Amino acid sequence: MGIIKRQSIYFTIISYLGLVIGAVNTLLLMPHFLTQEEVGLIGVFSALAFPLAAISNMGAIFAINRFLPYYKKLLPPGKIDLPLITVLISLLGFIFIFLIVHRNDFYVFQLFSKAPLLVEYFYLIPFFTLGYMLCSIFQALNNGYFYTVWVGIVTEVIFRIFNLTIILLLAFKMYEFYEYLHIYVFMFWLGLILYIWKLKKETNWTFFTEVSILTKRIKKYMFPYSGCLLYTSDAADERSSVDLGGRRIIKKKKQS
Repeated sequence: MGIIKRQSIYFTIISYLGLVIGAVNTLLLMPHFLTQEEVGLIGVFSALAFPLAAISNMGAIFAINRFLPYYKKLLPPGKIDLPLITVLISLLGFIFIFLIVHRNDFYVFQLFSKAPLLVEYFYLIPFFTLGYMLCSIFQALNNGYFYTVWVGIVTEVIFRIFNLTIILLLAFKMYEFYEYLHIYVFMFWLGLILYIWKLKKETNWTFFTEVSILTKRIKKYMFPYSGCLLYTSDAADERSSVDLGGRRIIKKKKQS
């Protein structure tokens, strides 16, 4: 059996397992042990964090998907500096975006004035967004090294088991919703640790390394490529009204 066929079978099994766990979480546990407002807050956290992370990473994931094969072919694992560069650029983008949010927090809170729970817990959004952004970068790196089954296990199973566990602890009165939410925002940080562990385990990978000659040669192609795809993907989101971050809801509100 070929590698691709075997990985496809594994991924299908993992996806169905994740679907079952997700259905238990979403349809049975969350509506029973969380209020409607609390369930909505968790959804809004994702609706805000995902597009903010996508903008903050400055197209880093596109750069990984496009240029990692060249790095793997031309450099030894310990000399590949693409992860370091993409993380640093993403952190700069993250700081820039949330400085804008912080300087306009009055208008942000006015926008969400009818969602008091969101205003109360808004301080967790940067931490949640940063975790998701870094997790997405290292997920792309794992995919680039063809650890797709491991990526499926983390995203489809481990994340959902993590949520299942903290909901059950809430159900058994181990803590209140305040503590539950503060644990929930660590979910993508757990994924980040697992992805880094996989890279360290399977390759002679080092995060802190000097800038390679390859990066110096292709940087003039890398940054325009990443920025262009970031723009076009965002524009496609606007035109197709795909709800990646709640903008479709906001736009409909304005139209009505």
